[in-house]
Amino acid sequence: MGWLTDATFEGGAFWRDIFITTHLGWVHLITGPGIGLGMALATNALRASDRWVVFLQEQSRITGFRQTVEVIRGIMRIVLANAWPLPLMIGLAAVTALHVLDLQPFSPMPGANSAALGWRLFGDCATQAIGAYFGIVGMCLGVVAQRHGFSVEAGEGQL
Repeated sequence: MGWLTDATFEGGAFWRDIFITTHLGWVHLITGPGIGLGMALATNALRASDRWVVFLQEQSRITGFRQTVEVIRGIMRIVLANAWPLPLMIGLAAVTALHVLDLQPFSPMPGANSAALGWRLFGDCATQAIGAYFGIVGMCLGVVAQRHGFSVEAGEGQL
C-alpha cells in the first residue's frame, strides 16, 4: 500500500519504522476496536429487529445448497438494514488513526501527503467494513443452523 519508508525487514528496522517512525503500525490497532464495536452494535440492532425475529421463526432445517443460498440472501437483506454502525464506528476509528500518523518520513516520496494516506486508509477501512458485514452474515447463518439444524444428504451420483 506504500505505507513504508525504505526500512528493511531485517532486525528491528521494520518494526521501528512502522511503530516509531511513521506510526502506521498503530492504524489497525486503532481501527480494530472500531470494527469490533461496529459489529457489536450491528448485531445488537439485528437482534432487536422484528424482521430478524420473524425470519428466525420462518426457518426450518437447512437441507440443501439451494435452500442455504436462499437463507443467506434473506440474512443479507436483514443485516444490510442493520449494518449502519459498521461504517460509522470504523470511520470514527479511521479518523482517529489518521491523526496518529507521522507523515514527515514520507515527505521526499511522491504522493506522500495526508490526502493520499487518507484515501489509502479509507480503502482499507472500506474493505474491513465489507468483511465485517459478511462476518455478521456468516454468524447469522450459524445461528439459523444451530437453532434449526443443517443436514445435507448426498443424492445419487454425488459424493
